[in-house]
Amino acid sequence: MEFKDNAKALFRLAGGNCTSGAEVDFFSWSEAAVDAVAAICCGETFANLGLSRVNDKEEVVHLVYYYYLRRLADPGAIERLRVRDRAGLVEYCQAAILRSEEYSLQGRSEFSLEFASRSDTGPNIFFDVTNTTTTKARTGIQRVVRELSRELQGSSAVENIVYVAYSRADKKFKRVALDDDEFVELNDAAQVCFDRGDVYFDVDGSWGDAVSRWPLYRTLREAGVRILNVHYDAAPILFPMYSHPITVLRFLEHFFAASNFSDTFVCISEAVRRDYIKIAEQLKGRCAPTTVMPLGNVFSALDASDEKIPVEVSKFSRERFVLFVGTVEPRKNYSLLIRNLDMFKQLGLKVILVGKKGWESDEVIDRLAEAQKAGNFLWLQNATDGVLKHLYETCYLYVSVAHYEGYGLPVLEALSYGCAVVTSDGGALEEVGRGYTLSFRLDDEQGLARTVSALVADPQRYDQLKANVSKFHAPVWSDAIAKVHEVLRAYLPCDRHGIDWQTLQLVYISIRPESLQRSLLSLKKFGHLGAVVVLTSEAMKGAVEAVLASLGVAGVVLCDEDLFVGEEIPADHQERNFQLRKRLYGNAAIEPVFLSLDDDAILLKPLPANHYGDQQNYKGYYYFSSMAKWRASPFGMTSYDEGQWRTSALLTAHGYGDKSFSAHQPQIIEKRLVQEIYSEYANCVAGGVDEWSLYFNVCLNRYSNRFCAVPVTTLNWPEDYSSWMPGWFASEVHYMNYYPGNDSANDPSAGLLNYAAAYDKYHAQRLIGGVAKPMTLAVTDDNVVAGLPGLWIDINVNQVMAGVGYRIYAGDAVVVDGSRDVQAVSPRAPLKVKMPLEPGEYELCVFWVESGSQISSASVLVFPWRQALQGA
Repeated sequence: MEFKDNAKALFRLAGGNCTSGAEVDFFSWSEAAVDAVAAICCGETFANLGLSRVNDKEEVVHLVYYYYLRRLADPGAIERLRVRDRAGLVEYCQAAILRSEEYSLQGRSEFSLEFASRSDTGPNIFFDVTNTTTTKARTGIQRVVRELSRELQGSSAVENIVYVAYSRADKKFKRVALDDDEFVELNDAAQVCFDRGDVYFDVDGSWGDAVSRWPLYRTLREAGVRILNVHYDAAPILFPMYSHPITVLRFLEHFFAASNFSDTFVCISEAVRRDYIKIAEQLKGRCAPTTVMPLGNVFSALDASDEKIPVEVSKFSRERFVLFVGTVEPRKNYSLLIRNLDMFKQLGLKVILVGKKGWESDEVIDRLAEAQKAGNFLWLQNATDGVLKHLYETCYLYVSVAHYEGYGLPVLEALSYGCAVVTSDGGALEEVGRGYTLSFRLDDEQGLARTVSALVADPQRYDQLKANVSKFHAPVWSDAIAKVHEVLRAYLPCDRHGIDWQTLQLVYISIRPESLQRSLLSLKKFGHLGAVVVLTSEAMKGAVEAVLASLGVAGVVLCDEDLFVGEEIPADHQERNFQLRKRLYGNAAIEPVFLSLDDDAILLKPLPANHYGDQQNYKGYYYFSSMAKWRASPFGMTSYDEGQWRTSALLTAHGYGDKSFSAHQPQIIEKRLVQEIYSEYANCVAGGVDEWSLYFNVCLNRYSNRFCAVPVTTLNWPEDYSSWMPGWFASEVHYMNYYPGNDSANDPSAGLLNYAAAYDKYHAQRLIGGVAKPMTLAVTDDNVVAGLPGLWIDINVNQVMAGVGYRIYAGDAVVVDGSRDVQAVSPRAPLKVKMPLEPGEYELCVFWVESGSQISSASVLVFPWRQALQGA
């Protein structure tokens, strides 16, 4: 998984959305500098940023500043450092910053996490409120954080909620509590201790925090902690020219980590969710599962009726006026307001703007100040709740002209007070208005003027708009809390009804009617009564339907071609299987919980009642402990081999385990969850992945409250242990993987005994081989390999070599000639050598088949198998 390429794509996407490069200079940085930014996003250490490849001295200084201080260098620093030689510049800047007071107080900070098992209590829900605790801010995101926390404190629906904030002094997270509307550290608060199954809920504006999210999230994920994020919007990506450049950089870094590690993005509007999904698709990266949490409206409930309104405000608001609310910053688009001040005056409307001065150009600030002197415009930078309440109640019209809003709480507040409302079509503004507002297009320069002018000219239409608004019912914070509870419940222990495998729907992929019939007969023999869905080809549909009819099985037969309408079915086996199952599992014919299987699965004996799960957990059966350790045959690498490694790389890159669940027997699948996970990684599976292993490894981490992994043995998987060896042989074997011509199909009991004996023998050889000195493919005199008569051994290699052969000698006589089957070996495809049939000492020669040149040699020790010692 090339995260750095994906991070660079995010950086370029934001740069492409920036209509004025002069306002965000770093979008014109060199490729080497962008590589360094991507490395920071991916949590690389300072030494691994590749700054030696960055030639531009100004870029170097900015990058060092951003890495340590999370801001760009100020012009003064650039001027001071511009005269220094490029050599040693990185080290000079680094040393100066590390000695600075700013770094100790505000710089990027290390962190430590403590983990311990708490088996006696349920999982903790950790709400990270660091930014609100640190900044003490009370508007925007921090207001949401306070409201959510206040409501949750009074709720008993979810237990074990713990509020935490990062302590820079201690470099750890500590518990805090909401006291008199401020978060304060608890007395003698110890370091927060995480446990597998806990939930870390990042609800704050944490891109402003000192702790880098990539290493934090990755550490939590690998420890089995589930990660949730409230996603407010992606404005710094979509409209970077309307955000402060430092905010853009910080947000890109934060967004990249959250998008790759969050288990759920809790979006504050449908517009925000759509924007996030679109960004993920553009990046061809992971798309975290999403849901929408409507924000509440509490302003209308505030008791500010006794507050005295300042004379200036009272006098100004006696005439008809238009109200604007929001911080003065580029995203709010107050330059459009300025351009329309004359229009408002001509219509007999005064204008009041309530909002503090934020990051905005001097030109806009100056023009607002000049407009206030002219007398038709009033700018209130520190209005109290009581004043704002008065203005909502008395305004003729509330207007929002924002370029983009992830939600737009002031619009919600204005509607709650019965205001007539006009908004732009920026982001979620129309969604929040829910049909009670008028809107204009931002790409229409005269849109605002026409909309307001038409409303003023038509009093009847204005009265109708006001009358309609009187029916508006704003969402309340209890609605938001209900969504939080819904999200959290998915990660908490829950009881379900027992799973009766005999009634579960069977979902097959099969183009072999005879094999399908054999599999279905075995399942019916031991009591399966459920329905069947079969995905086959158009050419085999009739034959498959005949099989179902002959067995009296209720079923649905679907065709590959129907699932790939207008698309080409992938030729690669692994990619085809993944894409088929992804489409199949979303079909309306598929039941909420089902068994997924191939037609080579044969049930050998009755299944225990809890085979696929109990009242707490689904059971996923795995046959190999780590796909990263999977080894291919040197006689030919397959699509399956590639799929195992590809799946392992994808899973481990995102902090999951990589057990292999393609165990050649039915697996229980929950439709909603498998659709969630396949959609989540749909952009990341080019070439195909192991569909069962992707599903279960993610579920084992994300839904550890509902899934457990069980090692399993399937008869005839592998067909022969000379191919590969699992790490165990299970005490109970319930399924067989059918191979045509294999004797086990005729006598499963005898086949199982022979299979167990073969495992016993190969396992003994594995132990014997582990005692001998490992062989290396280099010309040396002290290599030793050991094994049992007639068995294959694997010799690991550390380089790629094609055209390799071997011979084993007893003196001058060749007893095993391995030159006929030429091997292509690599770290993932070991050299396979077959041991002589008789115990004894031999010599191995490994060589290039074409030239005959020797590669390596070894002494060969063949030990007698115990049956021979016992006269067997």
